[in-house]
Amino acid sequence: MARKRDKREKRRAVQAEWSKMLQCAYLDLPFSVGRGRVPKRLVRPSQLFKTGKARPRSSKHVSKLLLLLALLSSAHAARPWSVQFGGCVFSGDYDGAPLERSGSCPTRGGALMLRKAGITSVKNDSFAGMVACEELYLNENAISVLPAGTFDQLTSLRYLSLYGNAISVLLSGTFDQLTSLQVLYLGHGGNSERTNTNAISFLPASIFDRLTSLQTLLLNVIAISVLPAGIFDRLTSLNYLDLSENAISVLPVGVFDQLTSLWSLRLDGNAISVLPAGTFDRLASLEYLYLNVNAISILPAGTFDRLTRLAYLYVRCDPSWNPSDFPHCAAERDNAALTCVPLTQGRMTAITYYGPRVTCEYSTCTAGNAGPVGGTCASCGAGFFPAHPCIKRNTCMLHACQ
Repeated sequence: MARKRDKREKRRAVQAEWSKMLQCAYLDLPFSVGRGRVPKRLVRPSQLFKTGKARPRSSKHVSKLLLLLALLSSAHAARPWSVQFGGCVFSGDYDGAPLERSGSCPTRGGALMLRKAGITSVKNDSFAGMVACEELYLNENAISVLPAGTFDQLTSLRYLSLYGNAISVLLSGTFDQLTSLQVLYLGHGGNSERTNTNAISFLPASIFDRLTSLQTLLLNVIAISVLPAGIFDRLTSLNYLDLSENAISVLPVGVFDQLTSLWSLRLDGNAISVLPAGTFDRLASLEYLYLNVNAISILPAGTFDRLTRLAYLYVRCDPSWNPSDFPHCAAERDNAALTCVPLTQGRMTAITYYGPRVTCEYSTCTAGNAGPVGGTCASCGAGFFPAHPCIKRNTCMLHACQ
């Protein structure tokens, strides 16, 4: 019993010693060192770390103490970094600082990696003269503003990653000179952390007009509430568009009509309640369509009829999805009021489909009329979409007019 008590007391003494060392290290206060023939004296932790000559009470704690002091010292010190790219050097601080650049690097191609570097701001000439740079990674920093002209000289750029910053406003013309750009990340990638996100609630209507080579566009998780009409009209080469986990409630009529090369469209995790008739009619190449986690209660007749290549349709979440990859699937609004879809049973079986298994039945109308499922056709007039055709193949177009 006495031996156990001695061990406990010794352990407590060691813990108390380390606690005192920790406190002294933080405050750089003097503490007593020395043992046996070595006279005890007061030494500041900073002196011990610099000289390495003073000894703590037990020699077996020397390496641990030095490591502790190194970690504590580095915690209070700046953490500068620098990256050489051709003839120029980019520098900053991991704990937060503006991006600095020295030298010239116009002929260097390849990728410039500046991710997770604590960058708080960039200048309009930070990338001046870098006409050969092909990939630029600025994701997961703390950039809030992109000055006009920031990317104007990156004429060979194919890949630009900006997700995970604090950008709230995009100026018209921000990407106008990036005519070779193929991939643009403003929203998050698949497994990226979401602790810091851009919050670009409004996008200028012409923001993507010059990106005629763009193939992949991620705009997810950036708080978009409104999509301007015609915003995607020039993106005829686009293959993948992700608008998921935003606050979009209304889709402008014809907003996707020019995306004839699109094969994947994500609209999940928004607040969409109504789809305009013909929303997807021009998407002849579409294979993947995500509509889950919205507030849709009725789908117009023929919504998916023109999607001849459609292979995956998610009107509700797939229960097998990883919750960490699809956190919005926990929402209660997963199109809960939707009871039927305008798909035949044969087509439901032929594709990968998650949603109601009931096929909608629509009432037949005469020209100039439209009405809901099982209801009486009402005269067309001012309504949700007064300029949109009310009749399609002699079938009532739901919400075409009310």
